[in-house]
Amino acid sequence: KKARPDQFFNFAAKALGGEFETQGMKASHLLERLCIVLETDENGEVDINTLIVALSMVVDSSIDERLESLFRVFMDANEDQKISEKSLIDFVDALMKTYQLPVRVLTREFNSYPFKHYQKETPEHILGKAINSMVKLRKKEKVLEGYEEEMVEKYCGASTKDSMDDSLYLQLGEDAEKDREVEQKRKMVIKPSATPVWTLRDFKDIVMMRELCAWGECNSKR
Repeated sequence: KKARPDQFFNFAAKALGGEFETQGMKASHLLERLCIVLETDENGEVDINTLIVALSMVVDSSIDERLESLFRVFMDANEDQKISEKSLIDFVDALMKTYQLPVRVLTREFNSYPFKHYQKETPEHILGKAINSMVKLRKKEKVLEGYEEEMVEKYCGASTKDSMDDSLYLQLGEDAEKDREVEQKRKMVIKPSATPVWTLRDFKDIVMMRELCAWGECNSKR
């Protein structure tokens, strides 16, 4: 489902009972700016879940409450109370589209002589790095359950969309050939499963990893 951002936010403001303050900026002003910058389709509409993620920034709640609410939004209808790979990727994509991730998370750096070059990250690659960090942490704390490692095997490489564009390689010339070979080795086709996998605990841990770091919360002591 989709909606026009301005109509959605106006409806939400009425439903939630007026103005909220968020980090020194009125919620209405923040949402007004989001209406301007959000990428819309030919009908001027945006996916509802993306708009809900944007709205979460201005709702007065704790981080845990925010994550629990967003988990329910993206959770697949099932008795196990889990979220699928596809839904988790959609959530990360929504965070990217609504500017809720640090700039360092949104770009990939390529060490190409004589200058470094950067390319926009993808939700799949960001998610892969965050899951990998979560698994390493759980191994260290000896709380690994096993299914997490299967996801690392699947995601810890670049998808076909993650590789540096051929046009950029042509601009860089032969000096980028080594990076190109590395990227080719990292290529893999990711087909996200719709089968529910991740629990609420997984969801919270992944989002708080430094490689994803929604709302900069990875820098906070929780």
